Amino acid sequence: MQNSPYISLLSDYGFKATFGNEADNLFLRTALQALIKSDTPIRQVQFDKNTFEALTIDSRSGIFDLACTDENGSQFIVEMQWV
Repeated sequence: MQNSPYISLLSDYGFKATFGNEADNLFLRTALQALIKSDTPIRQVQFDKNTFEALTIDSRSGIFDLACTDENGSQFIVEMQWV
């Protein structure tokens, strides 16, 4: 394993630290906006607590349900999973 000043987004910690920060979700909102190819900024993201732990020590998995509201007031739900 190489020493690196960066944490992989593919790691459990990296994913949660990047996308699971409820206090500062600007990066998450920007990434979601780009992913859905919307010109309308996402104003609010609310995390629904749906994290499921892995079945074994060697595996990992989880689900975040995100209730989103854009600047036009449109509401939609995004489900994020990692396994």
